[in-house]
Amino acid sequence: IEFGTGSTTNLSISNNQIKINNSNAAAGEVNGIKNDVQATNLVMNANRVYDCNVPSATGILRGILSQGNAGAGTNNITNNVLENSIITTTNPSFFGLGQYLSFASVANINNNRISGNTFSSAATTLHLINGNGSTTLTMNNNTVTNNKLSATGANATINILGGSTPANTTSLTVSGNQIINNRVLDPAASTVVTFSGIGMLCKTPLANPALISNNTIRKLSIGGVSTGIHNLSGISPAVASGTLQSIYVENNQVDSLYSDAVNTVVSGINAYNSTSTAIMRKNKIHSLFPGTGANAKAVGIRVSPTYIDSIYNNFINLDLTKTFTPVAGYGSLSGTALSTDTSLIGVWYEGGTSHRLLYNTIRLNG
Repeated sequence: IEFGTGSTTNLSISNNQIKINNSNAAAGEVNGIKNDVQATNLVMNANRVYDCNVPSATGILRGILSQGNAGAGTNNITNNVLENSIITTTNPSFFGLGQYLSFASVANINNNRISGNTFSSAATTLHLINGNGSTTLTMNNNTVTNNKLSATGANATINILGGSTPANTTSLTVSGNQIINNRVLDPAASTVVTFSGIGMLCKTPLANPALISNNTIRKLSIGGVSTGIHNLSGISPAVASGTLQSIYVENNQVDSLYSDAVNTVVSGINAYNSTSTAIMRKNKIHSLFPGTGANAKAVGIRVSPTYIDSIYNNFINLDLTKTFTPVAGYGSLSGTALSTDTSLIGVWYEGGTSHRLLYNTIRLNG
């Protein structure tokens, strides 16, 4: 389903069932639902894109995507399903579900489900659910499970839930999402991957801080032969540079992150590369397994030197003796022995002076 350019007051794209099969020839673009109409009130609700088989495409992949509202109106993208599909494209652009390019002033991307897919793209940035740029953005109660992803672009950044226009988003809520058993398939030897369950960028003020809360992120993994230093994080919050921006990360469960690749820094929360204020509290983090290379690290909470932060009442348990069995087909724990005496870290401060660390419970066991 494709809606071309134009404008209207109300547009509803709802209750559609879409299945694409192009197994015998190369395809161009692959669009489940694509909307380019600028609507004051856009509803994309209860659509299902499923059982798609496109093994060879050269164009952009868009599962369920709106790119029509240029900074105006409201997008309600809710209760949609993208499931059980195998799609491979050589194009550097990839969009699973959400909004991109021309985004609404207000976006509610809630109660969607992406599951059981195998996606491969030459993208260097890949968001399965993409918020991207609304002034007010809500991404709540989405479920993303049992997906296999491959981004063959060099130094690829892959987020299950993501957004990439921080200067626009001044109100952000990401809550109640379930992100479980998703894997980045074997990166090539020359590829370095940054993979996060939630990777959000925003510019939320101190008076209205962003909130990432009550999410469950479990069994994310990276595999492959690459010896480059990968980064695997449950939550990777970032706020645009400036002393008046703020973000809260609280009451999240992050566990069972692992890598088959030898050199991976696995972090429960990776608040890195920003100069704003972060509050991280009441999070539970355990079972992080980073591989066995000289640069492998398991880190409960990682904080960059320029963050002004408070870290309190978190529970961090990193025990390399307590391995688990990954789901069949989603990789293996090839080893748990780390190479250096700085490879197992409860809270990692990379410099800076404005830090508060209070009332946390941290247990390390090698």
